[in-house]
Amino acid sequence: MGGTSSPVQLPSLEPSISPSMSVLPSIQYFPSFNPSGAPSQDPSTSLVPSFVPSKSLAPSAELKLLLTPVIDDGSGYQTGSSADGVMFDIVAKNAIEIYSVTLGQMALYPMNIQVYTRLGSHYSVYDNVDQWDLIKTYTNFTYGKEYDDDPTRISFPPQFTGIGKTRAFYVAIVETFGLTQPMLSGVAISYDYLGVWAEDTNLAMMQGIKFFGISADRPFGNGTGTYDQENTVPTSGVYQHEGPGGKSYNLQGATIRYKYGE
Repeated sequence: MGGTSSPVQLPSLEPSISPSMSVLPSIQYFPSFNPSGAPSQDPSTSLVPSFVPSKSLAPSAELKLLLTPVIDDGSGYQTGSSADGVMFDIVAKNAIEIYSVTLGQMALYPMNIQVYTRLGSHYSVYDNVDQWDLIKTYTNFTYGKEYDDDPTRISFPPQFTGIGKTRAFYVAIVETFGLTQPMLSGVAISYDYLGVWAEDTNLAMMQGIKFFGISADRPFGNGTGTYDQENTVPTSGVYQHEGPGGKSYNLQGATIRYKYGE
């Protein structure tokens, strides 16, 4: 029979104090027009993400969709331009978790996609990869391939954004296995770079910028413009935007999927 020992007194526990959270907004937005709708859809195979958010909403939070505007030429046809990457800000009016973005148009050939995010605006860090977190990588993503519930949705780990906070996203098509212009006419041009592109009662999607000539080695380009001989078509390493209040390039016919909480 084994030996016995005298019981020891259990230590007392001291309550811990939870830190308070700041709710100061990091960007000011102004109401814009009401967006028109476009259907949402869903993605292909993916690699393990490199970043997981530390906060989350209650599991019972409702899934919502924000639909971005579509610009047409007056005859019912969508008009716009293409891009290799699109960057934009989301301003949270309530606490939200952002789950995915569905681009309005994509080419049908395979492509490799990287999705980045950061807490805070993109305006001053659009060309600094060190200020961003890579949260999802897609290899051979093919628009419309039938092996998921929505074969055009670009999903990623839920990104928590507190009330009044700004979170930036960058969807970068870093390699294609077909022709150029992977976003077809999915990028609309507007003229209020600090304005709202789409919004609802829980969030506002701010106007953004587009990229050309990026790659897996240079996902943010080189910060300078390189054009063809006519000086009209960007060809490599280009970020495209004009200064605050100027021209912007925005996802049109796109869908943002998110949940919100009090």
